[in-house]
Amino acid sequence: MSDSGIWGWIWAAVTIAIGVAGGIIGRFLLFGILDRFAKRSERKADNLMVGASRAPALLILPVFGVQFAMTVSPVPENIAEPLHHLLSIAQIVGVCWLAIALLEIMARWLDDRAAASGRSPSSLRSFRTRVHLLTRVVSSIVIVITSAIVLLTLPSVQKLGASILASAGIAGIVAGFASQSILANLLAGLQLALTEPIRIGDIVVVEKEQGTIEEINSTFVVVRLDEVRRSIVPLKYFLENRFENWSLRTPELVGAVTVMNKHAVALPELREELERFLKGSKHWDGKVGTIQATDVTQDGLHLKALVSAATPDQLRQLRIDVRETLLSWLQAKSAGASARAWG
Repeated sequence: MSDSGIWGWIWAAVTIAIGVAGGIIGRFLLFGILDRFAKRSERKADNLMVGASRAPALLILPVFGVQFAMTVSPVPENIAEPLHHLLSIAQIVGVCWLAIALLEIMARWLDDRAAASGRSPSSLRSFRTRVHLLTRVVSSIVIVITSAIVLLTLPSVQKLGASILASAGIAGIVAGFASQSILANLLAGLQLALTEPIRIGDIVVVEKEQGTIEEINSTFVVVRLDEVRRSIVPLKYFLENRFENWSLRTPELVGAVTVMNKHAVALPELREELERFLKGSKHWDGKVGTIQATDVTQDGLHLKALVSAATPDQLRQLRIDVRETLLSWLQAKSAGASARAWG
């Protein structure tokens, strides 16, 4: 490497260091001012937006600083060209990061407003699910578009893209991407947001196991089965397979406890015991509390208790308490004879 080449790299490194330092200082000053305005503002959204912008600005502003430093202090051409390309990619990624952060903050702000509006639990779950899913879908679309823009900054990819567009056309590309799993899941998420077969907090039965919809992501759904277990279900499952949703149309959350007893029991007495217990339970919302005899087989009498609660956590605990109460009562009545419960 020649002396001029060595000095060129040194000059470039100094220029980059000055630009990065200027960007970091500018970020510090800018957010010092923004924090003051946000604290004086009565709107919570101002504080949320400033907080969401803080991390992406740590990439965006230093990149601006380096770009400005390169205009004031020219860098050798053989170094400047790839550096400009790298800075452009960093700027695109930074804008994508900022857009996704603002989307998340907007979703949080809408969720807080909905919670403070006095909506019914069912309406609130529905609204939260729509916002959550749409945020995930839009964020995924932003990432896909950003990736495409970054790839198109590469000359070789530009030529490849032009040849593909010329030979197959835009419709062919769209159809090809639509067949891919990632886009299929994005479309499934959008369909779930519009049709709402499931919502966050719904009680569902998937593969014969009852659980609560805990989280809906862009590609999968987390179903909480109990305190420890979580079932990860692909998003498309809820559009392509049959499942039960116990809280789709009713505002209350309803859970079932199924009990089998080998000996005949007096159903009115068992119902009175359930009613007595529910009246003293802090988890019961006072809406649904009944026992049904669902079947009689050689194994014994199948009983199903239906109870309701205001929240998924309360319903889960209520089902545990009801299960233990019914088993204790049945075992006491049958003088130690076997009784078992599931569900």
